[in-house]
Amino acid sequence: MKKVRMLLKITMLLLVIFLFSTPLWSGEKKVRIELFWHMTEYEDWAREVMAPLFEKKNPDIDLFWTFVNDPENETVMAARLAAGNPPDLFILSGEPAFTAVEEDMLVDLSQIPEIQENLSHYPPSAFEFPRRIREKAGLEPKGIYGVPAETVLMGIFYDKNRWGELGVSPVATWDEWWKLLDKLESSGKFIHAMYWGNHRAMIKIHFWEAANSLVGHDVGPGIVSGKYKLDGPEMMQVYDWFVRMVNNYADKDYLSLEWGLQEAKFANWKYALCAQGPWVFISYPKINPEVELRAFPWPTKDGKNRAWYSFLDMRNWWMSKKYPKGSSQWKAQVRVLNWIIGPEYADHMIEDVGILSMYKKEYKISAPILEYMWNQDFPLVNHWDNTCSLYIPSGQMSFNAFVWENLPKLTSGEMSSKEFGKYLEDWYASFRPK
Repeated sequence: MKKVRMLLKITMLLLVIFLFSTPLWSGEKKVRIELFWHMTEYEDWAREVMAPLFEKKNPDIDLFWTFVNDPENETVMAARLAAGNPPDLFILSGEPAFTAVEEDMLVDLSQIPEIQENLSHYPPSAFEFPRRIREKAGLEPKGIYGVPAETVLMGIFYDKNRWGELGVSPVATWDEWWKLLDKLESSGKFIHAMYWGNHRAMIKIHFWEAANSLVGHDVGPGIVSGKYKLDGPEMMQVYDWFVRMVNNYADKDYLSLEWGLQEAKFANWKYALCAQGPWVFISYPKINPEVELRAFPWPTKDGKNRAWYSFLDMRNWWMSKKYPKGSSQWKAQVRVLNWIIGPEYADHMIEDVGILSMYKKEYKISAPILEYMWNQDFPLVNHWDNTCSLYIPSGQMSFNAFVWENLPKLTSGEMSSKEFGKYLEDWYASFRPK
């Protein structure tokens, strides 16, 4: 009997060992996939909502999110690319994104059959920018290397309640715009009429928003084709507008003011207007629940042809060439990417944080300010049609980066509008397509 009991104990022990070790033997150990995102505003949402949602349906994959806010994310990503250690999937714009494309560090997504159905819902023109960069770098200008992360719907935001107290309302023309800003400044109730934004991407956006509304929606392609010159009369009014805005209605120290501080000041009515994107939908209700956001498009000369602007530039999801094709890590990358560019992720972006996904479908919009904007029926002008057309590599500098780095010379008075325009034109002319 003792032998029988001993044999049963051994058998039970072996069975327990087998049951607990089977997942390891069968290859079911979790694969870790790192996602790198450049905006910490979405960190709680990603970790607390999206990661559990995905992992519940994909228990063999561990989503590891890395968040580094602007502009430090470019420094971090540049170092990781230089070390040959890119994240598995990442959202990124700016020079490191150019580097990843130019040095052929990204997977051609058009060669992955599993994701083609979701890719088919994106506008084909949104895939062109990386191809142009590849062509400039001497690489094959075919394929799909980045999928647009979102439609960043831009507008002029204000607090409905505060404006009612002041007796002011949205405007449609530039003449009305300057009068409105003068009234807001003279009220003595604000630090400045406009919360401007300290960050490189925002300053570039404002530059092109002014160009779109003052020159026309074809300003980017027009500069590429030579219809407009950077030192021509059409662009002069853009430079003059920029100087007037910065020096009269916004913080002059617009390049170094901390972003979060400005958001708090706007939410607490220290600024009257805010020209930003959908991240405001997350920040302001947390800072001050009494804020009731409203928005209107940028003015135009005659109040006609007004539009919402969508900023895209290089803000794509990229998949790095980090693992051999067909490996477990590579397959996991594909599954995560397919989820990110699909309808479920798009719906959560819209309903949870108020961002319009580039995935084209009938959206259910529950974010109050986004729903308000969407129902205004202004057309949407996509920035990528402009800024992407203007990308010309010169070392590691894009056209947008060149403009941004030199704007302080314009707004400080170091350069006049005429000198600034000639400076841009001389730099760009040698690259303009013949």
